[in-house]
Amino acid sequence: MVSLGHSQSGIRSVWDTLSLGHDLSGIRSVWDAVRKLKIFEKLRQITDDRCGGSQSRVECSRQLRLKNAGGQLQTGKITGFWELHGKYEIIVNCSGIGARALTGDMNVYPVRGQIHKVHAPWLKHFVRVGDGTSYIYPGISSVTLGGTRQKDDWRMSVDPSDSEAIFKACCALEPSLQRARKLFEGVGLRPVRAVLRLEKEKLEGEGSHMYLVHNYGHGGTGVTFHWGTAKEAAQLVQECVTEIRCRPVRPKPKL
Repeated sequence: MVSLGHSQSGIRSVWDTLSLGHDLSGIRSVWDAVRKLKIFEKLRQITDDRCGGSQSRVECSRQLRLKNAGGQLQTGKITGFWELHGKYEIIVNCSGIGARALTGDMNVYPVRGQIHKVHAPWLKHFVRVGDGTSYIYPGISSVTLGGTRQKDDWRMSVDPSDSEAIFKACCALEPSLQRARKLFEGVGLRPVRAVLRLEKEKLEGEGSHMYLVHNYGHGGTGVTFHWGTAKEAAQLVQECVTEIRCRPVRPKPKL
């Protein structure tokens, strides 16, 4: 089995599958499938532990638990599922926005988000405007200021006009931010889909087949929803394992 995507849903799906007690030798979590690796290196820097956010610390903890349970983390790139044929029988597709190119699913699209990280240790309370366009989230050693929700915007570079608008809006909510020390800014793409895709699929071609479990389209709510969707994805993996074990064995041709 292989899980495509290094997102929280991807790692959690693998962990929950292992928790079911399956012997899945060689299980791996592959760092996304389609997008250029340099983009994910940038995203990894954004969520690096030095940011001081609790989310990155939780992510590191999950990676450690995954490795201790026998899983592996591997950086790689594929352009199609059949590239993994012969190596794995089950693929858990948690590739996020990469699923658009990997599966041809045009229902998943990016919603660009830009944030500030600032040093403001006196802030202890979360502030969020109703529609989520402006928010102030204190972390362990930094505060996250946001944000933007720009549909179908693939830009991964920091936009100075967005930077100014974000800081101005957050200072209006919390004037003490005027004296905060800016740490850095980051950009990410939320993999949005009208309906989250969580289902299994059997790919067939040229006398061969492989099983897929899709788990993507969480948008900006993956940190919340991934707990439940990963458990459901693990159950779908279990169904695939059962089908594989119960399929008839073809007799060897007689010489």
